[in-house]
Amino acid sequence: MKFTGTKNYVATDDLKVAVNASIVLERPLLIKGEPGTGKTVLAEEVAKALDAPLLTWHTKSTTKAQQGLYEYDAVSRLRDSQLGDPRVSDISNYIKRGKLWEAFTSEKRPVLLIDEIDKADIEFPNDLLRESDRTRLVPLIGRLFGTAEDSPELRARLRITQTRQVVVLLEPAARPRVLGAVERAESWIGLDGDEEVVRQAFAEAMGFPLVSGDLDASHTEFHQNASRMFPFSFSLELEAAEAYALTALVIAHRVAAAGECRADCGNGPARARRMVKDLSGLIDVYDEVTGRTVREVTVDEVRELESALRV
Repeated sequence: MKFTGTKNYVATDDLKVAVNASIVLERPLLIKGEPGTGKTVLAEEVAKALDAPLLTWHTKSTTKAQQGLYEYDAVSRLRDSQLGDPRVSDISNYIKRGKLWEAFTSEKRPVLLIDEIDKADIEFPNDLLRESDRTRLVPLIGRLFGTAEDSPELRARLRITQTRQVVVLLEPAARPRVLGAVERAESWIGLDGDEEVVRQAFAEAMGFPLVSGDLDASHTEFHQNASRMFPFSFSLELEAAEAYALTALVIAHRVAAAGECRADCGNGPARARRMVKDLSGLIDVYDEVTGRTVREVTVDEVRELESALRV
């Protein structure tokens, strides 16, 4: 299954390599460019060339990751209950499926286009991994592969990986403050803890100073909002490792907000580029912990692809 362009879309060799690598390696592909340069059309043509259904999710500044899975229409259900409508007994009547849900349940592997992703709220990987309740969306990565893998260790290691992704953005002198929290989270993996341990982790996260440094306003706001978001994932039912992993993530963003971040997190396009790289790293961790078998690309396949692109 290879993309070589279509009669309506003349792709460069580099673009063909990128698209086909994304297909074979099962990794997301970020396409950037000025308006009107064919970014959206590329997804449409890839879908046509591969005879795959195309799903399009248009994002904006208020878009939330959970909307990609589903939206619950509580207002309609309340209205129907007041009118005595028998449908209220089945909540599925008020669940609107999102594009991610459609992708997960599609009989044929689709092409999912998340359009205008730089306008999305904060970072999609963080949003996608955020659990809304005890049923948990974590690891949503697993659902991309049609599995239901989930465990305290997996959730902890994904959070720790997210934290390390923030650490690399920090000034070197500020990193030890976060790495200490990471090491403590790692030390709890595989160990039992009680509710008191989780309370201590939460107290430490909330007790870490939330101050502004010399970053620009949008950059500071990005990290401060992220540090406020993750505490909503805390629950006394958490394992100690996951609780302390969340603590480390909160501390990382608060250290960054204090002026220690070297990246341009307030810039939407730059954040989107890093998002794709970070998501790839999370998928690697998922594979390592769950033992998911990823088909390796052989040398012969690479040569075959290269030869095909030269024709």
